[in-house]
Amino acid sequence: MQVFKNLEELKIDLNFSYTFAEHDLLTIMERDLIGNLKVLDVSGCASLNLSSLFSENSKVTKLEKLIIDQARVSLSSIANWKYASHLTYLSASDCSFTDQDFELLVAPNSNLCNLTYLNIQKSFKYSIDNMKEVKLSETLNFTQLKSLRMGWNMFSPFAISPRVKFNNMITLDMSGLKIGEKAFKSVIRNQSLKSLENLTVRECRLGWEFIEALVNPTINCLKSLKTLKMNDNKISNKGMILLSNSKLLSQLTIIELDINFIGIEGATSILENYEKFKHLKYISLKNNNFGKKLLEFRECNISNAIVDDCI
Repeated sequence: MQVFKNLEELKIDLNFSYTFAEHDLLTIMERDLIGNLKVLDVSGCASLNLSSLFSENSKVTKLEKLIIDQARVSLSSIANWKYASHLTYLSASDCSFTDQDFELLVAPNSNLCNLTYLNIQKSFKYSIDNMKEVKLSETLNFTQLKSLRMGWNMFSPFAISPRVKFNNMITLDMSGLKIGEKAFKSVIRNQSLKSLENLTVRECRLGWEFIEALVNPTINCLKSLKTLKMNDNKISNKGMILLSNSKLLSQLTIIELDINFIGIEGATSILENYEKFKHLKYISLKNNNFGKKLLEFRECNISNAIVDDCI
């Protein structure tokens, strides 16, 4: 067993085991030989209750990266684990978290306050008490976060506020949130987002009013933005014209606006302002009803960008 003495990464894949049980994993976690483990991946272990792994008897005291996607585990069991303060990376998508889990995530004394990466997409599948959501606006637990993926959750507008501290945020994904355009506009007005480089808001029912707020020159918090992904929204030709005539266009390197309603007028505005695409490397505008402008898109070369097939 000495072979495990310097083990730093462990992945449990139950696709290759039909006899692996909770006590087997618990036995592994309580072995002195895995005390140097830094990465643990138990994603997909929905058949096991993994909450017992994070007990006082666990010998995994240096864990930095934890992946529990599609696993059966409570976030509260991790947040209450005394060694959770070492975690900098937590991926917990497609789990089934509760109000209590949410409250511990934003609690002032949470052991999860040192995270730099957090993925909780599709994990809060039921509505959360509004008063608990307000605590998200007040928490300081996200000040270290560089990447937050919180899409497709049952959050309300109460969960989003310009007061949330995102001082080091580089990547923010809020896809699939049905919180309304007003709440999304409040997010991009957040003055702590000055380091934000990548913004993804797919399937959020956003229209031209969001684009208008996004390109507002008085908003100084998006000066670092480089990637904008807004597929499957309600962006009309008016929204595309606003974006095409904005200063924001000159700093973007990646734009994705598939499945919107840009139309011929929106396409024309892009072609007329293509000289503003100074840093663009990739643009995708599929399924936007371009009509006659489609041929021009196929032939144009926007600052050496790859123009994805617009059909």
